Order: sequence, then structure tokens, then C-alpha cells
Amino acid sequence: KVNAVAFSPPDGALLASGSETGTIRLWDVQSKSLVHVFEGRNASVFSVAFSPRGDLLASGSKDETIKLWDVRSRSHVQTLEGHSSCVWSVAFSPRCDLLASGSDDTTIKLWDVPSRRVLHTFEGHLDRVFSVAFSHPDGTLLASGSGDKTVKLWNPSRKSLVHTFALHGATVWSVAFSPHGDGALLASGSMDKTIKFWNAQSLESVGETIETPEWIESVAFAPPDGALLASGSLDKTVQLRTVPYQAPFVFEVLVEAEREPAPARAPTSAVGDDNATVAATPSADRRVVVPAPLLRAAAATSGTSGSRIF
Repeated sequence: KVNAVAFSPPDGALLASGSETGTIRLWDVQSKSLVHVFEGRNASVFSVAFSPRGDLLASGSKDETIKLWDVRSRSHVQTLEGHSSCVWSVAFSPRCDLLASGSDDTTIKLWDVPSRRVLHTFEGHLDRVFSVAFSHPDGTLLASGSGDKTVKLWNPSRKSLVHTFALHGATVWSVAFSPHGDGALLASGSMDKTIKFWNAQSLESVGETIETPEWIESVAFAPPDGALLASGSLDKTVQLRTVPYQAPFVFEVLVEAEREPAPARAPTSAVGDDNATVAATPSADRRVVVPAPLLRAAAATSGTSGSRIF
């Protein structure tokens, strides 16, 4: 089973996939070929993330660790230990100096990437932390989504809690900041079958709440301007919506694509970096799928068509 996928910056040339068997595979998107396999400790990989420079890859695992991999040399750099339960989510800061990890132990750890040391442990969630994300363009804020139904905002430099958004009615599986403008727009997808939007500066709910037939398990804004929002759901679909940045804030469904049945716990999806506008979705049948409708939506700029299965 493939639990997580991520495109490499700056151009999405590589795709990383993390599996239930503990391996991480690197794929060449253009040739659709396997480039390398990083071998772990046979513990499920729940999250993968490239550093903004694309030279490092981080993976969060069931074995309570985060592993750092050198993308260029295809080698293991270091294993970060500190969590007391599985690591659901990892995210690099835009400046590449910080790494955040969210865990089953209800905490978020902030790591110094150069020294590979823990800088701080954020405590405050009352349940598992399933998703973490840094704000754009400078990473001055860190968002987290949890099984306690809340989205929290943290200040990495002051190592403090900024605000708690508590309008979801169930587990928050995924959080994502938009790269648009000052990066204040934050989206959250929940088990309550909604996607909500927040202004991380005014600390208010903004726009309409998107209601869906099933759980929303992953959300991601498309670089470089956040004009599209991708969402993955338990109803076996991936949707692309246009994102309005002014009134009347109506989120129009641009594309909907069917996908394989989802596992009990939502895997992580990824949207292409920079000018890419395609989404890759993990699957319970060990495939990584870029749905055909999403590729057709991007055909005008990429020249591609048809589903790609890795």
C-alpha cells in the first residue's frame, strides 16, 4: 500500500512515494521510471516531504522516527528520534532550516535541519497530530491538524501557540497554506466531510465551507500562486477547485476524478511544484496514480494526456 506521495521542487521532476513496507521510491515523472529505492526498517512510511531546495527528503514512519535522505547521492543522512509514537506528517520550512513533525503522541516537534537536533516540542493537542504545514513565503507560522477536531497555529520562532480554530466537528486530517500573496490563507480537510478556510493573520474563518459526501483526507494548493486546490476524499474522488481570493469567495469544482478505494487512514496526496498543475494520489493497491482528468486539465501547459500509473 502506498501511503504518501510528494513532488520534488522546483519543477516536479521527481515523485517520491512512501509505502506500507517501509520503502521510499523515487520516480522520474517524465519517463515514468523508477530511479531509486530507499530502504527503511520495514516500518510503514506515513509521510514524505522534499526540502524546498529539493536536496533532502524527509519521511515519517510507524517506527516513531523521521529519516532524512540525500536525494542527489541517494543515501541515508540521519534518523531523527524523539517521538514516542508513529509520525504521521513531516514538513520543511520554506527556508529549509526547520523541519516539523506531527505524531500519534499528540505533539509536534520542531527540528533544526543543519544540526539535526530538536529545537522545541509543541504541546497542546489532545489527540493525534495528523498534519503539519508551514506558511508561505517565510515559514513564520506553523499549522497543525489533529484528532481533537482542531487546527492550531504556532509561532516557530517564539515557540508559542498563536491560535486554535475549533469549528470542525471531527478529526482534521490535513492542513495546507496557500502560496498566494502573503500566505495567510489556510485550508483544512476533515472527517466531518468539510473543507474550511482560515485567515492566519486575522485569525478568522473565511469564505464558504465546502461540504462533501465523505471525509476529506487531504488538501493541497497548487503552486506557484495557489489558484487551484486539490482534495482527496473517502468517496474515491480527487477534486480540483478554483480558489477565489476576493468576494464572493465561491469555490468552483474544476475537475473531479475517480480513484481507488481509500484505506481506513487517509494517505497523503501531493500537487505538482511550481508550474505543475497535476495531483498524484496514493493507493491501497500499491500504485501511485495521476488521474487522467487532472492530466487533461494540465495538458495545455504540460502536453500530457491519459492516466499515469507508477
